[in-house]
Formats: sequence, structure tokens, C-alpha cells
Amino acid sequence: MRKQLHSWPEHLKERGDLLTLVQDHKPGYGIRDYDLSRVNHAIGGYNSLQRIFIGASIIDFPAEVLDALNPMEILAAYAGVYRTRYNNFVQFPNGVRKVIYHGGPSSLETVVDDLRSAIHDGFSQPGIGGKTNHKHPYNVFPVWNWSLKRLNELEQETKNKLVSVMNPPELIEGPDEAVLRSQSPRTLIVGIHNLLYDHFSANQ
Repeated sequence: MRKQLHSWPEHLKERGDLLTLVQDHKPGYGIRDYDLSRVNHAIGGYNSLQRIFIGASIIDFPAEVLDALNPMEILAAYAGVYRTRYNNFVQFPNGVRKVIYHGGPSSLETVVDDLRSAIHDGFSQPGIGGKTNHKHPYNVFPVWNWSLKRLNELEQETKNKLVSVMNPPELIEGPDEAVLRSQSPRTLIVGIHNLLYDHFSANQ
């Protein structure tokens, strides 16, 4: 059993019980269809959906990191880490992309600060930030300016795994962006739900 940083609120079902709910509604980590629809309806929100989808496809956050984040923070993490770490690349015809790094690599000493910075970047993308985050009914943690400092509580082993996430390999497989741009918002939302459900169920 992995360490939980904070307890799941008493007014919500136990996290294990959510596995039953996701079979029908797929609210992986408390992220609802409503949340993703709000992202899409923002001006420029479709681009945010694409970044969330690609991020959830190629970024394998440690389970303990996802457990330490509120629902909209998870969306911001996928979009922000993708945009700041994986977004500059050369796309090859076979779907392999060569990453061009932003800035210097993350070290064990800087990785939590780098993740927090990427999450803040994610919240700056259309539709992800704002009242949807602060008033989300499935928030486990308080939301205020320095609340992401809770990530400093992550254990050393988790930080080691996070360094690998924040320093992507030179070649990574990813969705074909030309195909992705042709998808409807609804297709992307369903795809994100499925990816989050897979991450959630695999981490139990």
C-alpha cells in the first residue's frame, strides 16, 4: 500500500470505491466530463484539450504524484509538462518524435520546483485555471497560492521517478498531431477519460 499524503475527505466515497463508479462515469481522479467540456468551451480551449490528451498519452506520472494533486491540477500537470518539456520536437512519419529540450534538465534538487512551474504553466492555458479549480467538488487539498508546496512531502523514491518524467528521452512515441487535429472535441474528451481511467485503475 503506497503512502497517502493526506486522507480522502469523509464526504466522498473511498478511493477504492471510485473504481466501481468509473466503470460507468469514468471520473478518473475526480475529473469529470463537465471539467473537460469547460476547457473546450474556453476560447482556445481545444488546444488545451489536445495538450492534455497528448500529455496523458505519453507522460507516466508516478502514482504518488497523482495522489498529491487535485483534479484540475492533474489536467494542468499533463498540459503543462507536455508544453514545457515535450512540445518542441521533430515529428517523423512513423510517429516517433525527437524532443528538443526547454532549458536545463531537472535534477533531484529541482524536480519538484520544475513540476510546480509546469503546473502553473498548465493553469495559464485556456480553460484549465480559474474557479473550476478552486471550487471543484472533488478537491482533496486546499487551493491557494502556495498549496503546491505539498509536493515537497513526496518521498525520495517518488522524486527519483519524477526526474525521469521531467527529463524525457530523446526519442518518444506520441499521437500523430495531424490526425489529432482532425478529431472532434468530444472524441478528445472521451479519449482523455479513458486515459485517466487507465492510469487510475493501474495505480490501485
